[in-house]
Amino acid sequence: MVAMARRRKGRAMAYKAEVEARLEKWAGIVAEWEAGAMSRKAFCRRKGIPFSTFGYWRKRLREAAWGKKSAPAETAGFKPVHVVEDKSSSPGLEIILSNDIRIAVREGFEPAVLRAIVAALL
Repeated sequence: MVAMARRRKGRAMAYKAEVEARLEKWAGIVAEWEAGAMSRKAFCRRKGIPFSTFGYWRKRLREAAWGKKSAPAETAGFKPVHVVEDKSSSPGLEIILSNDIRIAVREGFEPAVLRAIVAALL
């Protein structure tokens, strides 16, 4: 009886270690994509990763970061905006995302380009 319990505990620990290793591996892959400028599709194509698999692990990593299935409702949408006076010569807007990605929007920008960038980051 004790031997069976130890085997079960050992298997559970091995499974947990395997899951942790996979999360760590995919965290590196997702971080590599986030650091680059490629779209998710282009990145997956270049790395030979199925797009759906990348999406699955990206979601799992977000869930692991929050410790549950989804982010709290107050953080799942738009964030509060803090307006700061810009003393630069070119008036515009800078969007800072939670993972320290910055999008600078200057006068004369193309709204369609901004939409595409934001869609790629979400």
